Amino acid sequence: MSENMQKTDLFKDFSPVTPEDWQNQILHDLKAATDTEKRILYQTQLIKKNIEGITLEPFYTGRDLPLASAGPLRSTTEWVNREEVVVNDVNKANVQAKEALSGGAEAILFDITLFSSIDWNQLLQQINAEQIPISFRINDPGTLKALKNQLSSRWSGSLEYVVPNQVPDDEAYKDLSSLSKPFTGNSTFRTITITGHLFHNAGASAVQELAFTLATFVEYLDGLTEQGVTAADILRATEFSLSVDTTYFLQIAKLRALRLLVEQVGKAYQVENPSIFVHARTATWNKFRQDAYNNMLRATLEAMAAVLGGCDALTVAPYNTQFTEDDPFARRIARNVSTILKGESFLNKVADPAAGAYFIENLSYSLAKDAWALFQTVEQKGGFKAAWKQKFVQTEIEKVRTAKEDAIQAGRQTLVGINKYVPQRSSPLTDAVFEGLQYK
Repeated sequence: MSENMQKTDLFKDFSPVTPEDWQNQILHDLKAATDTEKRILYQTQLIKKNIEGITLEPFYTGRDLPLASAGPLRSTTEWVNREEVVVNDVNKANVQAKEALSGGAEAILFDITLFSSIDWNQLLQQINAEQIPISFRINDPGTLKALKNQLSSRWSGSLEYVVPNQVPDDEAYKDLSSLSKPFTGNSTFRTITITGHLFHNAGASAVQELAFTLATFVEYLDGLTEQGVTAADILRATEFSLSVDTTYFLQIAKLRALRLLVEQVGKAYQVENPSIFVHARTATWNKFRQDAYNNMLRATLEAMAAVLGGCDALTVAPYNTQFTEDDPFARRIARNVSTILKGESFLNKVADPAAGAYFIENLSYSLAKDAWALFQTVEQKGGFKAAWKQKFVQTEIEKVRTAKEDAIQAGRQTLVGINKYVPQRSSPLTDAVFEGLQYK
C-alpha cells in the first residue's frame, strides 16, 4: 500500500453517526401510530433483560465500551486440544489415550475417580509426560499421595482433586499444599483446579457460575496460604475450568469476565497481573438422546465460543457421552472440532478476537460487575463453605434453573430437535435436563 493511500481517510465523505441518530432511525422505522407509542414499543420490545438480569440494548456503539477496556485480555492465540479418558480399565485407558494423541489430541485428562489405586506405569506406558500435557481427575486421598510420588517438575498438565461440596477440608489442604510446593517457580504443572461445572450443569446463570467459582477459589487461597503456600504460587498453580453452552455471545463474555475477576482477586492478595489458565469444556445439560446428532452442532458452537472467549485448553465431549458409552467415531468427531477450528477456521490466528466489539466488551464487564457483587454477598455470608451450608448457593441456582426449565418447556428457549422441529421418531422433553446439586 502506498504512503498516500495509507493517509487517505476513507470515511471523510460520511458524516458521523451518533447513538441518538441510530435511536431516532429505529423509532422512525417502528410501525406505530404516534411517537409515544413508538417509544413505548422501543422500551418494551427492543430493550430486554436476559435470564442473567442483564439489560440488552438493540444496538451498541463506542460509548458502550467500558472505561477499563484496554486491549486484549489474553495475549496468546493457541489453545490445547485436551481429550478426557475415563479410566475403567488401565490398559484400555492407555490404548484410548494413545489413539487420541495419534488422532489429533494435544493433551489428555485421565479421570481416575473410579479407582483407589492405579498402575501408573501401565497407565502412562509410551506416553511422554514431559512432552505431552497430562492431567488427572481424582477423588481419593490415597491416589493423591500416590500421584505425588509419580509427578515430575518437568511435567505439564494439571490436577483436579474432586472433593465433596467443592471445598477441601483441612486434611485435603495439607495434601494439596505438600503437592503444590514442589511445583512452584517455573513449573507448568498446575496442582489446583477450580471448576464451575457443578454450577453450570445444575442450571446456574453465568453470573452465578462466575461468582461461585470465584468464591470457591478464595476458599482455596485462604486454605492454602494457611499451609504456607504463597498467593502468587497458588495463582500460578491454578487452572480454572468452566463449562460452555450454546448461549454464544454470553459464553464468550463469561470467559473474558473470569479473567477480569481473577485479576481483581489477585490484586487483593498483592499479586499483580497473574497468569490465568482457563480450561473450557462443552456443557452436559443440553446434550440429549433425542435427535442426538444435533449434539455435534451444539458442541461446535460451544467450542467456538470457548476459543473466542480465550480458553487455554478445550475439551469437546463426544456427542453421546451423556447417555451411552462413547465410541471411536464419537471421540474422533469431538476431537476434530478443535482441529478444524485451528486448521480450517484459523481461529488461532488472533489473540482475543472479541476485544473492541462493543456488545461483547460491554457484556463482559457487565457479567464481571454483577458476578463481583454476588461474590461479595457470598463473602458476607462467611465465604463459599458457609454459604453452601446455609443452602444459599443451591437456592439461588434453583431459581435460575426453574426459570430455564420453564423457558425450555414453553419453547421460549429453543432446543432444536427437542422442543422445536422435533423429529417424529423422537420422544418429547418430559423431564429436567439439568444435573442436581447435592444438599449436604
